[in-house]
Amino acid sequence: MRDLLTQAPEAHSLEKKQAFISISELEQEVQKFSTLLNKKRTILIQSGSKLKNHSEDDSDDEKDAEGDDNTTEEEAEQMLRDLTNKIWKTTEQILHAHTGISGLVGAIPPQIIK
Repeated sequence: MRDLLTQAPEAHSLEKKQAFISISELEQEVQKFSTLLNKKRTILIQSGSKLKNHSEDDSDDEKDAEGDDNTTEEEAEQMLRDLTNKIWKTTEQILHAHTGISGLVGAIPPQIIK
């Protein structure tokens, strides 16, 4: 995305600046979501191996691991929706920086994100 944005004309320098800011924010959001997914995957892997062992000690560890993650499924879904919207908005800003025209991407209908 950054490479594409660097090719935008200097005549749209304000739009380029805003798009670079949006890309940085998007990278932070992706990192947060990636961290959340890695935590969930680790918990699932631990749960799967604990089912094979059937050990009481393991179930205590599982409770501890689950206690570290306070994100509900609904919150995770909302994070994914927000991330998707941020991707579309950043794409819109990059196109705006290239063309000087806004509204090329358009709004995402809510039924697509659900």
